[in-house]
Amino acid sequence: MRLIRVLIVLFACCAAALSADSGPARAEDDLFGTFHALVIGNNDYKHFPKLNTAINDASVIAEVLRKRYGYTVQTLTNATRDDILRKLAELEQSLTDSDNLLIYYAGHGHLDDDADRGYWLPVDADKRIKANWISTADITDSLKASQAWHILVVADSCYSGTLTRSGEPSMQRGLSDRLDLLKRMYRKKIRMAMTSGGEEPVVDGGGSGHSVFANALIDILQNSEDSLTGQELFAQLRPRVMLNADQEPLYSDVRKSGVEDPGGDFVFVPRGWPQNTVRNAAKSTSSERGSKLDDKARLTQDQMMKAIQSRLKKDFETQAREETELMVWKTAQEIGTAEAFKLYIGEYCGKGTGRFCDLARLKLNNARSGIKEPITDCDRFAADPRDPRRIAPGGVERAQLAGDPRGLERAGRACRAAIKDDPENPRIMYQYGRVLAAQEKFEEAAFWYKRAAGHQYVAAQYAIGLAHLRGRGVRQAIIESLRWFGQAAERDYAPALTLLGILHGRGHGVKQDVERAYGYLLRAAQGDPPDRLAQLELGIMFEEGRGGRAPDLGEAHTWYGKAAAAGSLKAKERLAKMKRN
Repeated sequence: MRLIRVLIVLFACCAAALSADSGPARAEDDLFGTFHALVIGNNDYKHFPKLNTAINDASVIAEVLRKRYGYTVQTLTNATRDDILRKLAELEQSLTDSDNLLIYYAGHGHLDDDADRGYWLPVDADKRIKANWISTADITDSLKASQAWHILVVADSCYSGTLTRSGEPSMQRGLSDRLDLLKRMYRKKIRMAMTSGGEEPVVDGGGSGHSVFANALIDILQNSEDSLTGQELFAQLRPRVMLNADQEPLYSDVRKSGVEDPGGDFVFVPRGWPQNTVRNAAKSTSSERGSKLDDKARLTQDQMMKAIQSRLKKDFETQAREETELMVWKTAQEIGTAEAFKLYIGEYCGKGTGRFCDLARLKLNNARSGIKEPITDCDRFAADPRDPRRIAPGGVERAQLAGDPRGLERAGRACRAAIKDDPENPRIMYQYGRVLAAQEKFEEAAFWYKRAAGHQYVAAQYAIGLAHLRGRGVRQAIIESLRWFGQAAERDYAPALTLLGILHGRGHGVKQDVERAYGYLLRAAQGDPPDRLAQLELGIMFEEGRGGRAPDLGEAHTWYGKAAAAGSLKAKERLAKMKRN
């Protein structure tokens, strides 16, 4: 089993009663309620490798929550299954809908592929027997039974995505009345999850004595001067984790938690927050009505609520703006013309708020001057010869890459440096994935393939399809393979066309369909450049007479000849055998 860490945060915030709306309402006499936290850190395992940072992560998180946010904190270190479940049961029985709960877990975790279920591993967990493991179903059952109003699960673990549903949280962005949306969002009873990754391993350490995820979480919470919504916290945390570790955080609602009422979000409220922020907003609101409040005036609940809604509106709009900017930037890179980069700069760089302005201006100047994108050392050492978007001449075959340990390490350093310089470049992501795959770090490789594939990078789409076909770094799933191969084939990527032809022609994982296979293989064999493996497979199909067809040795000889001319040793062997016979 891989050494992995799990960090789970469940936290709740409460809302004051608003006008009548669907779903249960909070009590009107308390705006935020009481905040509680159970903080768990496990380092000293009996049957698994010891961890380095879990207890330190838990200790600092507990301190931040207690001092900065006013939580009542209970701490467990090196906890057994009984310790954890007993404490969860106590909280389940004692908390009401006026309470807020945060549970932070740092320790080992495990994914059961067959059951599609993740586990927390207490310090007494046995490798061979699951009796002392705590499944995500156990945790979800506790959330379901809890009366706490809002619960958010933030999981820093390998395979932590098993706790969430697919997709993004529902924010109902299409509503025209944004304040009405925010009222409903604040009113809903919710079980959400913010995870450090989907179904990939994460890092124990790498963040100044903390995990990369915990380090970012602590820094954001410690230094926030204002309230934080879950969306705002996620928007700040996600890029920081992705730039420092091979993992991509997610944000969604908890699977099977019994809460099916979308539209809410969470707020972290620092000590004394609303006194200054809300008082200023309330003064402004009151002055418009001609009645000015002094600093010592007691704020009404309605005035406080309006100030909170105003802040949530800013948070919501910030998240939507950041998502739109990232989409525009990805599109500009995909198109690669001066006009595309000019569009991004005009939209986001006038006020200096764009995240990619310096890089966009450089790319704009290069496009206008006819200067091609500079070739990095990552390109020189890790480019794929079959990648149609590579910029380095020739490229490096995978066998050559894997057969040179020193060169492989050099390529890894070069690609990590290139990602830091240009973190949204899908070509660099894909090439780094190639390096990791050659090092047999298949989970990390799959992560970077998926990121590049998300940019419609065709070689990465094929690579992640191949990973699913072989079960390397991701779950073995022929359906997922066919989906990714299909996306790459739509853009005439020859390796994907060839593999689809082979799978359909031989009936591997799919129903045999020789005509369909022939179509895929012919497109690849006649492509630019022609794919020699497709030519070889066409020769085999004609020689053997598949799908009820009579053998056609003349056609087979033609295709073998083309494949042999392109350097296929197997095609040369087949030609020699045909000549002998």
